[in-house]
Amino acid sequence: MMSAKTNTVDRKVVDIPQCMLDGEKFMKWDEDNGVGIPVTLKVDPKGFYLYWEDQNKVRTTVSF
Repeated sequence: MMSAKTNTVDRKVVDIPQCMLDGEKFMKWDEDNGVGIPVTLKVDPKGFYLYWEDQNKVRTTVSF
């Protein structure tokens, strides 16, 4: 007997390391000109938003 497939969403709590909540240094690559820009990357406590801030304190936010 075949079981029916169901579509479910797993709603586990995401464990974000403290270093990512506080901010870590990364290189952000610009694919248009091939230049790396040093940024500080942070993640919100629920893991939904990424924030990166460049050396000029310009902040960009991306959500997933």
